[in-house]
Amino acid sequence: MAGALVQDQDAWLADLTVESLKAAGMAATAADPVLRASSERAFKASFLHWATQNLRDPGARVDPALGSEVVHIARDLIRRGLEDNATAAYRAGQAQALRHMVNMAFTVTGDPDELRDLLDTIAWSISDFVETTTSRVMDMMRSERAEVLRGSQPELRETVALVLEGAPISRQRAEARLGYRLDQAHTALIGWTPEPDADLRGVDDVVETLGRSRRYRSLTVMPGAAMKWVWLPGTEDIDRKHLRSAVDPAGSVRVAVGGLAAGVEGFRRSHRDAVAAQRMVARLDSPQRVVFFDEVQLVELMTSDPESAQLFVRQTLGGLGQAPREVRETLLAFIEENGSVSRVAARQYAHRNTIMRRVARAEALLPRPLARNPVQVAAALQVLRWTGR
Repeated sequence: MAGALVQDQDAWLADLTVESLKAAGMAATAADPVLRASSERAFKASFLHWATQNLRDPGARVDPALGSEVVHIARDLIRRGLEDNATAAYRAGQAQALRHMVNMAFTVTGDPDELRDLLDTIAWSISDFVETTTSRVMDMMRSERAEVLRGSQPELRETVALVLEGAPISRQRAEARLGYRLDQAHTALIGWTPEPDADLRGVDDVVETLGRSRRYRSLTVMPGAAMKWVWLPGTEDIDRKHLRSAVDPAGSVRVAVGGLAAGVEGFRRSHRDAVAAQRMVARLDSPQRVVFFDEVQLVELMTSDPESAQLFVRQTLGGLGQAPREVRETLLAFIEENGSVSRVAARQYAHRNTIMRRVARAEALLPRPLARNPVQVAAALQVLRWTGR
């Protein structure tokens, strides 16, 4: 069977590559003539490698295919920011190859037992070959990408600076230099640490975690030794609970997140939001590890003048400003939940009676009834939350 595959390769390989390029996740590769041609060469080389090794040693495990054709397309995908397409390509090729092998198996034998053994061997062999090859290729691409980024950081920083400043650089030229699309939606992040010589791998781990579900790769730039600027592509909102759990509470890494925005202007605006959130955290010496701009926009504006902010908090909260944190947090949740004790209890995992006692205690400490100025009270409590008091 393997001999027939090698001998008749012209009759089946062309169709296999064409059908593989039609699979889900392959549209960007199929639409680019250079990537399409490279992909076709890699498909053919990989599956001829599998067939040839099976001809030499039928049923034995096949070594990963890492020839020049595979290396070439992997590097091309890295340069285009399409490395996730590598996995899609191998999955598509696996499906088409398995379909072809199954059809061939029925022409080789009609004996049910032999057919079952043959199909089991084919399914295992192709699956194992694709898994091991994909794993090695992805390792190679990660290493290649890290090498590219190490060598290109000065150019990346320069290009990002031009885009952020609104300098006269065309979108197409900027995208080519960044390896990142600007005509899409983005969410900007800033990862940093206040510790000198600290390890920023925690930021890389967070970015990798957030980027797994996204179609295109993120853009990461290092403006300094202790900071990384990141843009995540896509219209999906970041899972806030997931992000907060991904940042090590015992580490020194902190993350500021801008708003979701589209296009070149969105690239700038989301980054500006993240910068504002980062500066607010630094200005207030906040202990918070993760900050989303939309959660602190009001606080950021209020605390731009620290003395005025402190006076506002004292005048608005009175004795509540010195109350235990759980009392203040309960009243803030009570305001945010429009006075629903049940929702606050569910949110804080506490009994309704406990919530009612805390709210009553908090209201008794306010200089004016809560009903008269709930917005001001909520704003003052937010300031205290972010200052860590």
